[in-house]
Amino acid sequence: MVAADLLEHPHRATALTTVFQYAVPIMIAAFVLTWLLKEVPLRGRTHSGTDTSRELTAGSAPGTAEPDSIGAGT
Repeated sequence: MVAADLLEHPHRATALTTVFQYAVPIMIAAFVLTWLLKEVPLRGRTHSGTDTSRELTAGSAPGTAEPDSIGAGT
């Protein structure tokens, strides 16, 4: 939309202003309501006692080592 087009059709600018006057308070209210939602975990944890995060991290890239094994030789 060009500024000259808005000058020829001022009702478009008025309509755009009206849309924002209604949309912005609704968006703010929706954002505030998201802070009130209860957090629901996506997946339950399995309590097997093993720590798989190191296995996944060490195996994710070739040539990477586990953090504990870096200074273990000294």
